[in-house]
Formats: sequence, structure tokens, C-alpha cells
Amino acid sequence: MSSTPSHLSRGRRDRRAFWVRLIVIIDIVAVLAPPLHWMFGNGNPGLALGYLIGVALMVTLSLPVLHALSADAEEVPE
Repeated sequence: MSSTPSHLSRGRRDRRAFWVRLIVIIDIVAVLAPPLHWMFGNGNPGLALGYLIGVALMVTLSLPVLHALSADAEEVPE
């Protein structure tokens, strides 16, 4: 039997689910919103390329975070 009350583990799952959703939404908006790319580029190809590379790095770095959050969610309580 787990020493953690069930309402605490449920709250923990809800927080993890919130963070997963937030990260995925931010990644999707940053990658799929061409107006953001155009705004940051502002006619300058260097800035546009910087935005493109920055978003790619952000999405890449968010993957281990999402994996860690998912791994925590899959833990079976004792």
C-alpha cells in the first residue's frame, strides 16, 4: 500500500498533465505559426534563420522533459 494519499497522487498527475499539455502547445504554436517566424525575421534572413534554429532547439530540448514527465506518470504506486 502506498504511503501517499490518493488525492495527492491525483493532484500530482494533474500537474504533470498540465505541464505536458503546456509544453506541447507552446512547441506546436512556435513551430506551426508562420506569422511568428515572419515577425521575428522582419525582412532579415539572419533573424529568420535564428528563429528557425531556436525553435528547433527548443522543441528538441523539450523532448527529454516530456519523456521524464511521462516516465513519472507511468510509475506504478506500491
